Amino acid sequence: MKIIKSFLTKNPIVRFLLTSKTKFVSLFIVLFIFININSCDGVTEPEIQPGRRDYVWTIDTLAIPFMSFSRIWGSAADDVWIVGPGGDLDKTIYHYDGVKWKTDGISRPLSLLSVWGFGKNNVWFGGMDGRLWYYDGNNLKEHSRFETTREKNIGFQEIWGDSPSNIFAAGYSGDEENRTAVMAHFNGSTWDITNFTNLKKYNFLRIRRADKESKTYYIWAIKSDPITGDLVSILEYNGKADIKLIYEGKDVIQSGAFIQKIDNELYFVTGNSINKYSNNEFKQFLQIRFHNFGTQIFGRSKNDIFLRMLDGIAHYNGSNIEYLYRFNGNISITDAFLFDKEVFFLALDLTNGNDLIYHGKLN
Repeated sequence: MKIIKSFLTKNPIVRFLLTSKTKFVSLFIVLFIFININSCDGVTEPEIQPGRRDYVWTIDTLAIPFMSFSRIWGSAADDVWIVGPGGDLDKTIYHYDGVKWKTDGISRPLSLLSVWGFGKNNVWFGGMDGRLWYYDGNNLKEHSRFETTREKNIGFQEIWGDSPSNIFAAGYSGDEENRTAVMAHFNGSTWDITNFTNLKKYNFLRIRRADKESKTYYIWAIKSDPITGDLVSILEYNGKADIKLIYEGKDVIQSGAFIQKIDNELYFVTGNSINKYSNNEFKQFLQIRFHNFGTQIFGRSKNDIFLRMLDGIAHYNGSNIEYLYRFNGNISITDAFLFDKEVFFLALDLTNGNDLIYHGKLN
């Protein structure tokens, strides 16, 4: 009441209203303004609902000899692409139209490792031999090619961007004995490439940033070391040349690493812990108490996160973790892509050599 009295007596506009002939109406207006001003100070974010778990699952099988699809991306649930190296050259790209998976049957001299896009008519593909391909909705053509040699072959393991004029292609340059990390950037018209000669034996696998206002990117990488074993790393990157290692561990479940962007926030997996990163330190968001957690996560919100498991697909809804699907056989998830009501998990049947797509639809 003292606060209200002070507000009513000290504010000159309020005093004017109170001295007018319509004191009752004026007082009502003043109190209405006061209540709304003060309620704005206490505005809270809307509560994030737990992610649903009532999925109906189907499995599509692609039995292509010597083929292993590694990446998936889509603009909608009826416009999904998967790519991979190996196999026949007319079967390195498959597209899902909402009914079935198809290839256009055109043989192309490319071995693809990555795909990302911004709509049905704006899709990028990256792969070996320093090549970047572009699909405009009608034709798939080679857009750019960086010069490579046998000793300096460039492979793009990842394509990702948060706008058509800010796209990265991440990967490696050189053979296994003399490999260094590379990062190409597209500004809307041309691609430029940076070779990180100080990161020997490194291969960039993934790049993300929280939102378009952030000037800091984070990279997930692997370092090949035949003596100590492969190491997985997370690096901080300013988008130009400066780069800093912030995490490194052996490439095993107990110390593996991964980065994922979920609802404009970055999550960092280190071992069995999902973390946020701020002020140069990891702060635990969630500890996974399953011994068969497979390091990778995919999500729509902090209460709707899918977990790659060594024996299936699990889900965190903000309060607990439950399996959504358990595999029957030796199955390994390679990538996933989520839409509002449908999810796609790309996997490899390690026993039979087939590629599988686990497609979940909410009831």
